[in-house]
Amino acid sequence: MTLNVGHEKSMKLSRIALCAAILTAGCRSVEHSVSANSTDESASVATAVLQYEIMCYEKEWAATALPQGQKAGVYFLSVDYDHSPNKDISRSDFSDPNRRILDCFAGLTPPVKPVSLSTFAANGTAIDKKTGTLGRLFCVSHVSIASPEDAMVSGGYHVGGLYAAGFTYHLKKSHGRWIVVERKQEWVS
Repeated sequence: MTLNVGHEKSMKLSRIALCAAILTAGCRSVEHSVSANSTDESASVATAVLQYEIMCYEKEWAATALPQGQKAGVYFLSVDYDHSPNKDISRSDFSDPNRRILDCFAGLTPPVKPVSLSTFAANGTAIDKKTGTLGRLFCVSHVSIASPEDAMVSGGYHVGGLYAAGFTYHLKKSHGRWIVVERKQEWVS
């Protein structure tokens, strides 16, 4: 059976929504967080932001006319719950998300992998260590849950040395799901 592109995209977005619902419901069958300081709720918030970042990238940046061969063939994720939002980020600050978060992105195209499976080329571009495929890095560097229904997150994307941006995300919990309600750009390179 051949699916049209619109149907495939709809199925991808449905799978992302399903993963968010599973995370929000607190599914315990998936491995718990690796970080001692991350909570189930922090993982749910981080997942919502990473999903939002990827959606924005696909809508805004992937639609630009990049030269052939510069489209991302893989997405890398980094989550560091304890990173100070006011500290410069270096390569050593990137941390793999836990299995629970990664499982929500399983089966997507392009594939989604932990940041530890990437390396940076001389120009700052993320590259898959195993395949050499050009990638994009999406990260969450600080999660602050102000109340059971309100959270703030620092995060962003990294395409290359002079092609990156950082944002502050404001999330609200609605019907058991974390939703990004505001994105404020903090820096761009």
